[in-house]
Amino acid sequence: LVTKDGHALGALCILDTKPHVFAARDVLLLESMAKDLMAEVDTMLRSTAAPPATPFDPAGQAVAA
Repeated sequence: LVTKDGHALGALCILDTKPHVFAARDVLLLESMAKDLMAEVDTMLRSTAAPPATPFDPAGQAVAA
């Protein structure tokens, strides 16, 4: 799982009690699930990001950007 900025967050994992061989269709489905998950993560990160800091002059007055 990689952000749009290229930061690796981890991997989408699936677990079972026995080994499996994945068909090409299965791999495409997992890639699609990972893409959907990252879209949700990106949306969450954008909605919770702090607004940019307002610059202040030495007297503590906000400076217009």
